[in-house]
Amino acid sequence: MLRSSLSTLYSAARRDYSTTLLRNKERPNISSVLIANRGEIAHRIVRTLNKWDIESHTVHSCVDPRVKGSNYTHPIGTGPQSNESYLLGEKYIDLCLQHNIQAIHPGYGFLSESTAFAQAVIDAGLTWIGPSPHSMNLMASKSVAKQIMQDRGVPVTPSYHNDENQSYEHLLQQAREIGFPVLIKAVMGGGGKGMRIVRQEKEFLSSLQACQREAAASFKNDIVLLEKYLDQPKHVEVQILADSHGTTLALAERDCSLQRRHQKIIEEAPASYLSDEIRQDLWYAAVQAAEAVNYVNAGTIEFLLDSNLKSFYFCEMNTRLQVEHPITEMITGLDLVEQQLRVAAGERLAFSQEDVVCRGHAFEARVYAENPAQQFLPAAGDMWYCQTPQDGCRVDHIPDHSHVSVFYDPMISKVIVHGGDRDQALKKLVRSLQQYHVAGVPTNLEFLLKCAKHPVFSASAAQVHTGFLADHPLQEELAVKHAGPSPLSQALGACVVQLWLEQRLECFDDTSTSQPWSNRWGTWRLGGHLQVRKLPWIKDSSMSCTYQPDGSYQMTLEDGTSYHVRVSKSHTVSRNELHFVVDDSIHWTVTAVLSMPTHDSLHVCLWPKNHPTDFLWEFKVPHPYMHHSNDGEAKALHSGQIKSPMPGTLRTVECQVGQTVVKGQTLVVMEAMKMEHALVAPFDGTVTQVWSFAAKTVPDGAVLVTLEPTESTGLDGGVSPETNFAVQ
Repeated sequence: MLRSSLSTLYSAARRDYSTTLLRNKERPNISSVLIANRGEIAHRIVRTLNKWDIESHTVHSCVDPRVKGSNYTHPIGTGPQSNESYLLGEKYIDLCLQHNIQAIHPGYGFLSESTAFAQAVIDAGLTWIGPSPHSMNLMASKSVAKQIMQDRGVPVTPSYHNDENQSYEHLLQQAREIGFPVLIKAVMGGGGKGMRIVRQEKEFLSSLQACQREAAASFKNDIVLLEKYLDQPKHVEVQILADSHGTTLALAERDCSLQRRHQKIIEEAPASYLSDEIRQDLWYAAVQAAEAVNYVNAGTIEFLLDSNLKSFYFCEMNTRLQVEHPITEMITGLDLVEQQLRVAAGERLAFSQEDVVCRGHAFEARVYAENPAQQFLPAAGDMWYCQTPQDGCRVDHIPDHSHVSVFYDPMISKVIVHGGDRDQALKKLVRSLQQYHVAGVPTNLEFLLKCAKHPVFSASAAQVHTGFLADHPLQEELAVKHAGPSPLSQALGACVVQLWLEQRLECFDDTSTSQPWSNRWGTWRLGGHLQVRKLPWIKDSSMSCTYQPDGSYQMTLEDGTSYHVRVSKSHTVSRNELHFVVDDSIHWTVTAVLSMPTHDSLHVCLWPKNHPTDFLWEFKVPHPYMHHSNDGEAKALHSGQIKSPMPGTLRTVECQVGQTVVKGQTLVVMEAMKMEHALVAPFDGTVTQVWSFAAKTVPDGAVLVTLEPTESTGLDGGVSPETNFAVQ
């Protein structure tokens, strides 16, 4: 009967439907929910709770912002580390009992797959929005899970999964019987941790020891299993949903084969290359796997699909909501968080397998704060500029201008798109990634764009396997490309700085107009002679900028390379988008933003629109005013206020009111991200005001010291620069 239902479902999915999925219009029978998580998944769950007017409660550590949109937010723990905050299960239960909260949603990660936490929630009389602790426990051990699947008739790879005998000699013998290459996996592992591919016997011992060490550190359990390693397999998973009344449904499949370091980066649904027969068998196996452990709520069964696209094998079961669940929502029209709430409240599923239809195709791309050109090294810092795509896509993300912490997963957001077919959806994904701009921390956005545009990936998902990036090392191409900026990109970057200087100076000139392009105060000298401005540039170089009578610029690098640059006012279509005409023939439209992270530096970011190869031009350069002799410009900049460049702790104050200081002298020392930062005097002067509380946390932009310049400095105050700027 189930196979027949699945066949009907797939046939229906291929037709053009105008009807919508049957939906329960009644509010889920849950009054309040505490989300035991952070970041984008907390925001995602809040959206569904708000949709149904269910009271939402969120938590935040001492270094995290509050979740916007939540009805109530609570501090969790006393420190920034996960074990001091988001892993404190008893704190969540205490909050629920204290504030009369009915249910807990764990999200994903942290405590979402903790059997002990789920049981403690239930024992406290609260509602656990997830599967039973018994089902979670059975699936937590990969060796136990494989045995259950094998007994149920679900295909599994040739493997060894005996927890009792873990000696090196015995494991080596089992590896020989399975046949190299083999995969060593921590039985309690996940997220790509505790895994090693061993292609030759001589590598087995070192790989086993490394895997056991990593497993012990990450999961406090160093037991491993062995399984046959499939060369060039595909990673395909099936979303299942089950209620407590005996109904288990397959909600189509997802392809998650594009991975780096065993972690997914771009997922899509459905797997359009599957034959009808394999798809039906895959869904049937997923339902069998869920029913084998009496699974209730949303879950995912992961399979490895052989390169022949005909044989598949059980990999593992994720007993929680998946990061990539939105693409299933896109093609089915279901809100999976809503369905989790309804199942947890004891409701029957309001639809059958035949009611679920798949429409079109969807992609999800995970945006991380990381550096792909440096082996995907995670990054942290202040995301001082963020422009998310608006054109027909969904972005699940942390708030704009957030601080990306070193303490948690570096994922910033997920870009989700839907189209009538794979080609349409992929075009939307490419366009959305091109429109997504982040400054302040390095991201994998350019890398994602290169993946999405790769001819093999764009031609068919059938050719993309889990080793795709080993065959096509796009991250290495980025490392080569980012070896140094091109002369043209430098010229346009310096031109943006020049435009910003003119714009900033206007606000101090009584005769200025509101248009930044119409009044270049300070660029003309008496007698009509041109002024050449020397802009300090990267690597202790400089850039010459000459303002021409026709309003254009001549930008000249130190090596003599020169470009004639005209800024087309008529093509300035948004607050920070500019149209450049270079040498009267080359046209570039760029998004340009600037930040002043310290008093003597600028951070310049340009995103060239539709550039054939470049995604971002980024320059960190000295602040022009700190290296320029024009007293009028210096007067306009220096207010004498020394501000904290970031949130942190004020460690020492090394000056006092009335003290005379010289340019470059340390005034205060701050600590942020476990590093000390000395803030120095920008000019000679006298201290007139000092922040009075040492060893105190200070916010970004707080005035710490005020200086009055000496007469010889030629400065008499002014308006201090803001932290962030956008060219207008």
